[in-house]
Amino acid sequence: MTGCSSQDGADSKPRYQVAAENAAKGTAFLQQNAGQPGIVVLPSGLQYKILRAGSGPSARIDSNVTVHYRGTTTEGREFDSSYARGKPIIFRADRVIPGWTEALQLMHEGAHWQLFIPEQLAYGDRGAGSEIGPKETLVFEIELLKVH
Repeated sequence: MTGCSSQDGADSKPRYQVAAENAAKGTAFLQQNAGQPGIVVLPSGLQYKILRAGSGPSARIDSNVTVHYRGTTTEGREFDSSYARGKPIIFRADRVIPGWTEALQLMHEGAHWQLFIPEQLAYGDRGAGSEIGPKETLVFEIELLKVH
């Protein structure tokens, strides 16, 4: 039977152990990253770096936006990319992970940012599918192409 065990195989770690390791790794990464040039650290724990400033309107929490993005782990393993699909996505700013919602309201149309999202502003304990583990800190490159 699949899906009933906290372990995927004989060499797998229990989910709680993976979560604890991911949380510790993420905390260490964010502490080190906070001292890098150009990194802004918000009270929520979200960190960002402006790669290109935008000059258009900012998104509101209920705005629809068009973005291109690339998501990676802190080790650089890509788990999702609208660039790879060749098509940006359109969504409402409050229908994504909290780290994105917070950042989108600070960005201006045309902006290109790198986000460093602590686990509590990402997928937290649950992770996401097989690509994003529990309590994993994530890195996103986001271009805010259009605020609708």
